Amino acid sequence: MVKRVARTVRKYSKLYLLFVKNCILAEMEYRANFWMGIGVECSWLISKLLYALVFFQSGIDIYGFSPDAMLVFIGMHTVMTGILISFFWPNFGRMTEYVRTGTLDVLITKPVSLQFIVTLRHFSFGTLIPNVIGGLVMIATGLIRLRLDIGWREISAFAIFVALSTAISYGLFLLPNLLTFKVVEMGPINMMMSQMQEMNNVPMIVYSKWLQFAGIYLFPLFAISNIFPLFVLQQADPGMLAAAFLSPVVLLLAIRWLWGRAIQSYASASS
Repeated sequence: MVKRVARTVRKYSKLYLLFVKNCILAEMEYRANFWMGIGVECSWLISKLLYALVFFQSGIDIYGFSPDAMLVFIGMHTVMTGILISFFWPNFGRMTEYVRTGTLDVLITKPVSLQFIVTLRHFSFGTLIPNVIGGLVMIATGLIRLRLDIGWREISAFAIFVALSTAISYGLFLLPNLLTFKVVEMGPINMMMSQMQEMNNVPMIVYSKWLQFAGIYLFPLFAISNIFPLFVLQQADPGMLAAAFLSPVVLLLAIRWLWGRAIQSYASASS
């Protein structure tokens, strides 16, 4: 059993690295588009920095969070947005096309997991670089100005929470895209989800108590960008930490079950 799991992990790891390699080569083939993508993301990042600058100029604490603490939240949101739009959006956006054009009929015949190849096949390197680097700089700057240590504990916590938040992002934003098998136009739904992701740009404490509860324990949107800053600022309670660790498991299991149900209801484009 263990050997079989290890073999499967190696197989899909190699396949995913091949996907990433091919996507990077494709981006390098059209370098103008690659640099244009980086330029667009840098412009978006500058708007984030201007947004953060407002807090520094005001010098006002927001619900107990200083401008430096707010910078940590904005930085984490920037990192996670970069991961979302680089690893997942390019795939989720293609699902409707796969169904409409019949490409899904071909992918079903591949000797690998259909969910894996449909939801993780494409990767955007150009959108990842500016967001991750910019976000890391904002997080480090905020922590340094707060006179908080940046040691192995903080770095390890960051890596763990990024991994957990990535899994939550995958499950949470794939969930509405399962409607692809029933709904032809997914643009409005994805736009709504994108706007919901922007709610993470500020600490969840600015929202009402019931919305905070729902955003952590029911629909864990706030768990994506809030838990690490709250943890490093020593304001994360045990319930939040438990939700951060349990949410990915629950979401991924639910997605796996719902994916199977969606595929069973799929009618071939040729039928």
